[in-house]
Amino acid sequence: MHGEITAAVALYRRDAAAKWQHVSYEGAVLAAQESVGLNMRKAIAEHHAVQQVLKLDRRLEERIACFISGRVVRTLWDLEVAICREEGVRAYEDLEMGPLLAHPLVVAQFKPSPQLQSTPKVSVMEVVEALRSVVRQYEDAA
Repeated sequence: MHGEITAAVALYRRDAAAKWQHVSYEGAVLAAQESVGLNMRKAIAEHHAVQQVLKLDRRLEERIACFISGRVVRTLWDLEVAICREEGVRAYEDLEMGPLLAHPLVVAQFKPSPQLQSTPKVSVMEVVEALRSVVRQYEDAA
């Protein structure tokens, strides 16, 4: 049973990423239940692979919420860079939690276009520089 749960959670994480969906604890539990049976919920919920998803999902939720609440101007790219640095991974995809653009908090706060297939590589510094350029052009024209 232990190996079946681990395999079911791993498959769920891969499938969710392929379908451009967020990976959640609830989804991991459901995937494992489908694999080993609905009457095993307590054992599934306590399984290492499911707990790993729960802890990472909560950590990401906290990191995203703190990033959003702690900055007036923010970009998805800066958020992704911060998460990767804090989690010690090269790219958000390495976390196997689905795309950052599909995370519920990101969708609610940034409202990324459904056509986006990756995080736009635009930093806050680039936004500020673009705004400075516009202001200079306006001042020069006046």
